[in-house]
Amino acid sequence: MDIFPDNRSTRDYDPTTDRFTADGGLEPTEESVATSLEDFGADVSHRKVEHDSITRASEFGIDDRVDELEATLGEKDDRINELEATNEALREQLSDYQEVLERRDQYLNLE
Repeated sequence: MDIFPDNRSTRDYDPTTDRFTADGGLEPTEESVATSLEDFGADVSHRKVEHDSITRASEFGIDDRVDELEATLGEKDDRINELEATNEALREQLSDYQEVLERRDQYLNLE
């Protein structure tokens, strides 16, 4: 005797309510149900994402993206050098201000 997944025998099979075939397989229906993550409360962005920023290899199986990575690192080195120059200029200005404040304090203490 064949048994359905819910332990009923094949003699109890009711085609109007059951979604299983006589041998226990799933029986397809004509209904199609569209669902979305939004139906379950998820925030979904419908904007189109551009993937132009992804670096691609020139040939299949050859990873020649290293050159672009090195170029990016070179740009970062340039930015770091600019920041170091800016920091040095700020340190000099701070030193000048400190000198002015020391002179002011000396002047005020003399009177």
